[in-house]
Amino acid sequence: MKHRHTLLALSIAAAFHPAVRAAEQESTLSEMVVTATRTAKVVSEAPATVTVVSRKEIADKNVQRVDEALVGTPGVFIRSLGDEQPSNWQNQITLRGIPGYSRTGVLVDGVPINDAFSGGVDMSVVPMDDIQQIEVVPGPFSSLYGGAGMAGVINIITRRPDKREVSAGVNAGSHGFRSLDAGYRNKLSDALAISLSAGHKESDGYVDQYVTKTPSGSGGTVVTGWERTTTTTGTTTYIVGDKGKSAWEQDNYGAKAYIDTQPGSTLTLEASYLTHHTKPGDGSSYLTAGGVPFSSGSASVDGAKTTVRATDFLSTANGDDVTRYSAAYDSKLTPDLKLKASLAYQKNHYWYTSITSSAADSSGPGKLADIPSDSLNGDLQLSFPVGNSQYFVVGTSINRSTLRKKVFELDNWRAEGNRGALGDWADGNSDSLAAYVQDEIAINPALTLYAGARYDRWSTDGTIYINSSLNTYDSRSSSAFSPKLAAVYQLDKNTVIKGAIGRAFRAPNLSDMYSTFGSSTIYWSNPDLKPEKVTTAEISAERKFATGTMLRATYYRSDITNLIYSTTSGINRYKLNAGSAEVRGVDLEARQKLTTGLTAFVNATFVDTTITENTARPDSVGKQIPLQAKRIANIGIEGNAGPWSGSVIGSYTGKMYSKDNNTDVVNDVPGSYDPTFVVSAKVNYKISRNLTASLAIANLFDRDYFQGTSKADGRAVYAGLRLKY
Repeated sequence: MKHRHTLLALSIAAAFHPAVRAAEQESTLSEMVVTATRTAKVVSEAPATVTVVSRKEIADKNVQRVDEALVGTPGVFIRSLGDEQPSNWQNQITLRGIPGYSRTGVLVDGVPINDAFSGGVDMSVVPMDDIQQIEVVPGPFSSLYGGAGMAGVINIITRRPDKREVSAGVNAGSHGFRSLDAGYRNKLSDALAISLSAGHKESDGYVDQYVTKTPSGSGGTVVTGWERTTTTTGTTTYIVGDKGKSAWEQDNYGAKAYIDTQPGSTLTLEASYLTHHTKPGDGSSYLTAGGVPFSSGSASVDGAKTTVRATDFLSTANGDDVTRYSAAYDSKLTPDLKLKASLAYQKNHYWYTSITSSAADSSGPGKLADIPSDSLNGDLQLSFPVGNSQYFVVGTSINRSTLRKKVFELDNWRAEGNRGALGDWADGNSDSLAAYVQDEIAINPALTLYAGARYDRWSTDGTIYINSSLNTYDSRSSSAFSPKLAAVYQLDKNTVIKGAIGRAFRAPNLSDMYSTFGSSTIYWSNPDLKPEKVTTAEISAERKFATGTMLRATYYRSDITNLIYSTTSGINRYKLNAGSAEVRGVDLEARQKLTTGLTAFVNATFVDTTITENTARPDSVGKQIPLQAKRIANIGIEGNAGPWSGSVIGSYTGKMYSKDNNTDVVNDVPGSYDPTFVVSAKVNYKISRNLTASLAIANLFDRDYFQGTSKADGRAVYAGLRLKY
């Protein structure tokens, strides 16, 4: 009978996955979450389809970066190449078909960590060993979290030490990957606990970008070594070389103190620093002329002429430094009145170099874009009961974000620390002030309603100096009202039905408004952009069975207006509020407990994302929103037996488009976003009480696929040891 139920769970849909689970015990009733309501709730009582990724699950997955801990989570799409590299651009997380990392809020212990420049997130700011659990709450959450919660919220919860713990880990793998981390955590007294961490990672990288040429006309030196292919729209083009390996380094340091100022009151202080950078890549030309390597000049490729430059085969360095300081105070002012207050400062210093067309491979002119941005976030919250059936959360929050971008001329693009004359520059400021309220109403023991709303007042101003022209933009402001209504109905002790409808917004980030950049293509910012808005409705049902089966289904619909959109005209790419879009989707999940400690899961997301209005590109109307797959699925098994633990997870991502009119239909070529099925696996073996060994394999079946201009990593193997006492 048990096997029959297992087969039933695994065949319910094309795929499904884990949603509510902590350490895979007999039930998840003890699993508490805080993100959906800003107060502690059992998962089944939270007014959202919350997914929790536990500390144990993270340890049992092939996780080299924090975002990889979310692989397999329903409704979550991680656009990643699986190459361990920290990158705001490559490792994007989107929820429920609403694309773009800036539309999903990422928090650490309730404090936003999206950067002020682009809204991107480097989740490596959180040491892996500090994480207690990750809560994923899809849906509009501007009613509690403002503009960061348009598509949903991901909250990384860290753990407070309750005893002395010293840990160290070493990991090594494919492409020269190696990492080392160490931590010290201790409860020094009844009133004081501390956590210290440090880590280093680096990799030699792999060749992930090819150089292509589309020749025309006649003439040039006859060359061989090219490979005929096509563009994503079917035009014949040729691979003539690559840009070398994508090597990188990363270091991070953190310190945290928990101070119990009095019974029921805790002050938490934190400071952390992360730095990472890539290294210039020295690629190769595949071309030869008469048996001699050819890397510069006019070439005849397959009978047509093209120009080849030595700099075509180079990639330049970039990096980001992230400094965070935060203070949080939780206090039980009276038996019924709770106070939460937080203040956090984050500075991101992003930079990148570029090469001018007249440069050589070893030297020559270039540019350095130096882009510091910072944000200050404050929040003050009170929670208290009113009578026997209502519980209120009221609060206010502030945000101050700044951008100070400068572009310097470089005499030698390879020289470190080289900085010449100041060229283009931009300053931008963004401020918001908000108030929010949520009322939890217990109608009866089975039915609870949640009514919430938030009012945000947002303003911005800035200055752009580009092409020797100074443009100053006076302060302008806008406001947003974000209501939400949700209900949780406990049909019986094993069945729960939830529904919600809400509105959310996202103000344009400072990059959208004030950061123009590019050479062969100019990406123009737009200081007049308006905030985006979305209205979302959802309904879900969840059922648990005595056989260890859990089933859950969620339907949702989102309507987006004032969609911030990029359109191209010649070499120029412009941002504007171009139109609207509709998202309709279904998340299906199943879990089956096979034996004690062993669980199988399967999940699927079917989501239609459609552009419904676009004044900039009418031919995109009715097409799929770029960079969002219609089909996402996961299947796997996870658990432990004796000293062994681990998981095997297969993840499918359907076809995506980069063009708004969906004409990029050709797969397996540079620039395409290919449908993929990738399997990862990890096994841990506890050698002793204090020592654990691990072996992980990414892309187990060595699948080749492209995600844009980058080629994904092939099979990669990692071995590690972790000491803890």
